[in-house]
Amino acid sequence: ALTFTISIPQMWIYVDETTGVSNLSALLSQGSVLAFTGCLQVLLLSWAMPDERALPKIAVRAVAIGLVAVLMISLFILAPVDQERSTDFVITYAGNPYIAIYLTAYASTFAVAQVEIIKLSWRQASDSTDDWLRRGLRITTLGAVFGLAYCAARLADVAFAGHGTDYLRQWEFVARLGAGFGEILYLVGWTIPSWGPLLSRARRW
Repeated sequence: ALTFTISIPQMWIYVDETTGVSNLSALLSQGSVLAFTGCLQVLLLSWAMPDERALPKIAVRAVAIGLVAVLMISLFILAPVDQERSTDFVITYAGNPYIAIYLTAYASTFAVAQVEIIKLSWRQASDSTDDWLRRGLRITTLGAVFGLAYCAARLADVAFAGHGTDYLRQWEFVARLGAGFGEILYLVGWTIPSWGPLLSRARRW
């Protein structure tokens, strides 16, 4: 909710004007994406194995995401991003060396997390005896695939930043669809075990 609410242009500008920091909304939005991804991994690891095995793996991931967050904050502070860009922050600043490293760290971390979510969700779905939980995990897997499309678009922004913003706009829709559909599928996948049985009862009725 935080990720997409802050990304609304009017809210983006409001947050930046309130804090006095231009484009702070970009950092807050993308930081919340990493936090959300970390939470998904915690949940899946907790399901997949006993606590004594899961907790060390969770700790490693928490430290890794924390370090990436610190790197992103440091690079954001160093980067000259004073011009407000509520709708095209990434493609405007992808050519800046600081933001290029920032985006590479962010998108790469997110991509690695999506791959892990795909593996864990698929494995848990195969082991599940609950039909709706299994369907939810399969939907979650598909959401992570869309997440990878978003990562690919963001890494492409960095790789081809030298060609100009008009060139980068060609695949901006991939990033938006990947993020949008990915999050919708996540929400459906995680919640369908609770409301899916109602559909089964309605069908039987």
